[in-house]
Formats: sequence, structure tokens, C-alpha cells
Amino acid sequence: MRGYLRGGRNPQGRGDDLMGPETDVETALVRAVGAFIRAMPAQELPAALRRLQGFRPQTLLKHRSEVLAALEDEDLRAKIVDWLDEVKPSLPKGELKVLRIAAVRDEGWAEALASRSPPSEPRAKVDPVARLTAELEREKTKVKRAREDLKRAKDATSKEIVSGAKQIADLKRQLEASKAENETAMEAATAARGAAEAARADADRSVRKAARALEKAEADALKARSELKELRRELTAVTKDRDRLEGRVGTLETRLERVKKVPGTTETPTSRGKRRVPLPVPKGRLPSDPQTLDEWLSAPDVRLLIDGYNVTMAKGGFGDLRLETQRERLITEIASLAAMKGVPTTVVFDGKDVGRHPARKKKGHVNVHYSKGEIADDHLVGLVQRSPEKPVVVVTSDRELTERVEEHGANVANSPQLLSLLR
Repeated sequence: MRGYLRGGRNPQGRGDDLMGPETDVETALVRAVGAFIRAMPAQELPAALRRLQGFRPQTLLKHRSEVLAALEDEDLRAKIVDWLDEVKPSLPKGELKVLRIAAVRDEGWAEALASRSPPSEPRAKVDPVARLTAELEREKTKVKRAREDLKRAKDATSKEIVSGAKQIADLKRQLEASKAENETAMEAATAARGAAEAARADADRSVRKAARALEKAEADALKARSELKELRRELTAVTKDRDRLEGRVGTLETRLERVKKVPGTTETPTSRGKRRVPLPVPKGRLPSDPQTLDEWLSAPDVRLLIDGYNVTMAKGGFGDLRLETQRERLITEIASLAAMKGVPTTVVFDGKDVGRHPARKKKGHVNVHYSKGEIADDHLVGLVQRSPEKPVVVVTSDRELTERVEEHGANVANSPQLLSLLR
């Protein structure tokens, strides 16, 4: 475009100097571009025009070369066209027309601009020296402007370089600070994660330890409740045994007094001057403990009497067998116990259940009686009464029989005690 506006050929190819008349086109174009520069936000302008945004129209004419050179930017021309179409600025029609031609650049735009210059008038002959001198001055002016433009461009570039360097330095410092903060945050996060994992592990160990302690406490409590229940049962049994024994002692004393008052009363071995004394319950034992029966059978001169069917029919006995098999099983096992303890033993069965069996049968240390004509209880009581004052242990769980033999100083063990020893 500058070729047509300053010292170039016109569309017809004439070499005439169009400086004078075309200067009006340049002026109008620079003024119109100046209006666009002042109307646009600074960030939407090229750097070369941004610094000219505050210049007055007359001052801007001094920088026409920069303004006209900026029109070579296609993006800038597109923005000018949008501005003309959308804003419709209030500019002289000539300036608007020139600006649109220069921005749109349709085919023949340069000729259109040239045609808007007034026709040139014939010039008088000019002295060649004067003409050359004038051209030299114009070239000097152009060089001076170019140097000024170059200096301004260098200054602007230097400022931008300094500003950019400062921004880069600031960004580097920010980046380093950010890296340091990130490293610190990572270290803190790692430490926190480690602490959390350690705390979780401690908590898990504590929970497992508490669970084990709870299980042990529950087991101990269950065992304690079981032991307490057993002790209560044993205490109840002891209390009952004590009350029963106290009652029997009272009964025996009363009967003894009656016997003493009756003249000519026949004395039995247990009613003579020396009365049978029951064996003591071992220290730390209960009368119903199997170990109590075991220790009684170890006493000197003790005799063992057994209520046969009461034992075989007891829980843990041989009640699921035939009667004959029950008797044989009990006699066999009692014979082993009696031989081991060296205790004379008598087992009594009801005679009505033995058919034609002999009234007595002996096996090792064991005598077997079949109580024909009387029940086994009466037969056992008679054996206790006829025994010397030496210790007698009767095995039965029958309450009435227990009371009767205890009146004669016999010790009584229940059937489960004996069965426990036989196991």
C-alpha cells in the first residue's frame, strides 16, 4: 500500500511523484486508524500500536509510518472490519471509506485508494539539483524516522525483555517456593500416614488384647459360676446331711434312754457299753465325694456292705442289662475293688429275683447274699446290727435305708460314689 501512497507508481504505471495529493489519503487513513486504536482495549492491539493508544490525532500523524505498517497485519485488519460493522464509528465519510478499503483489501483496493487522491496538476519544470536536493532531504527525513522508530522499538523491546526477565525470575522463585512447600507437605503427609498406620496398628492390638481379655474373663466368670453352683449344691447336701445326722443322733439318744428304762432288755452288739462310732469325713472332703469313700475303705478293720440292685440301677450303673448280667457285672467289679483294698465285702440282692439260685455265693473277698423271705434293706440292717463295733460302710442311695443303718453308727456312701471308684 505504501508503494501507492508514497513515491511509487500509480495504477496506470506512471512514474509521477504522488507525494502531494496522496498525502491526504494517508492522513485520512492514519486518523481513522487512530480512532480505532483509541476505541479498542489495549490487550487487543498489537504491541506496536498499544503505546500509541493515548496519542492525539495530530501527534499520531508523526507516527504514520508505524500506523500504516501495522495495517499489514491480517488479524488487525479483521478487527478493524468488525469494528466498522458493529460499532459504526462517527467518523467523516471519507475517512470511513478509506479505512474500509485499506482493511478489506478487495481486488483493486490499491487503485481504489489512489483514485481517491485529487488529480495531479501539470508541474513546471524543476531544477534537477533542486529536485535531487529535495529528494535527499526527504530520504534523510525517512532515515531519521527509521532510526527513531528503530530506537523506540529497541527501547520497547529492552523494556519487554527486562520485564520478561523479571517475570521469569519471579516465576522461578514461585516455582521453587511451591516445590519446597510441596516437599514439606509430602513429608508431613508421609509422617501423618505413618502415624495413622501406627495408631491403627496399636488400636488393632489393643482391640485384640481386649477381646482376649474379655474371652478369658467370660471363661473365668463361667467357671466361677459353675464352681459356685457346685459349692452351693455341696453346701446344701452337707447342710441336709448335718440336719439328718443331728436328727438321727437325737432319735438314737431317745431310743437309748427308753432301752435303759426297760428292765431286762437284751443288749445287742451295738447297744452294749461300747457303741460303734462312724468314720470321720476326711478333711477338705464332702461326704458325697468318691474320694471320701476311697479313704473310708482304707480305714483299719472296715467292712463294706452293698445294696446290690440300688447300685446297678443307679445312673451310670448297668440298668440296661438283664438282672442276672447286672449281678455278675457288679460282683466281678466289686471283687476287684475288694481285693485291691483288702476289705471284706457283702453284696445283698433281693432274693425274689434270683429264682433257684443258692442263698449265698462267694467270689474272692466278696460274699453275695440273696435275701429270700425278706427285703434286701432289712437284711442289710440286720448285718449292720450283728456286726461288731468295727467300722461299717453301707453303699446305697435309698433314704430310708440310709437312716436306718446310720442309727447303728454305719457310714453311708451313695451308689454314684461307688460307681466312680469302679471306673
